[in-house]
Amino acid sequence: MRGRKPYAVVKDKNGKVVDNEFVVKIIEQLFQHPFVDYGYYKTYIYLRKKQHLQISKHLVYRLMKKHQLLRNQYCTSSKKMKRNWVKDLLPQVEVPFTYLEFDIKFVWVAGMNRSLQVLTILDVFSRWNVSHLIAYSIKYQDVIKLFERAFEHITIPEKFYVRCDNGSQFIADMVQKYFKDKKVIQEFTKPATPQQNSHIDRVAGAIVSFHHGKCCLSKVSV
Repeated sequence: MRGRKPYAVVKDKNGKVVDNEFVVKIIEQLFQHPFVDYGYYKTYIYLRKKQHLQISKHLVYRLMKKHQLLRNQYCTSSKKMKRNWVKDLLPQVEVPFTYLEFDIKFVWVAGMNRSLQVLTILDVFSRWNVSHLIAYSIKYQDVIKLFERAFEHITIPEKFYVRCDNGSQFIADMVQKYFKDKKVIQEFTKPATPQQNSHIDRVAGAIVSFHHGKCCLSKVSV
């Protein structure tokens, strides 16, 4: 069986293979900085020198084109649907299950020699892990399916908020339309302000523990 061509494989500084989705997440986070306006070549240099990834410029271009991260594509796609930016640094919550935060984290599994993605939905008031998904790749369709599963156990009040960053899965028109149809207010954190999504950032790292390459998630207190 023929393997992937060398230029199609990404490795970290230790020579371990890195998933393409992980690279895309790094690029998306880079582009959230207000003074970054990189084309594919400057992004390639950033990945090589700052992130210490062994990656070809051809693959960087292909990934950025596929995920609409090339300069012209990014400007166009970001204007498809107007985003509702957060107004408060931290959510103002007085009762449980009225304000959720959600995010995707990457976790390296040594036994599998690759990374997994963990999508977590957190209730801000109680810090309860409402639902989660672990997969090699998470698409916007998976975000919708996970919330559908979560909403089976939650009564949506008159004012219901969800907060997230600007990941490609979250800004997708279908995801925004899904929340709008559910009469759920989706808020996006502003670029380069991770503190606006601090609850999920703190909890996501704590709820995932690994033992022989297996993932276990549970409720945590912070």
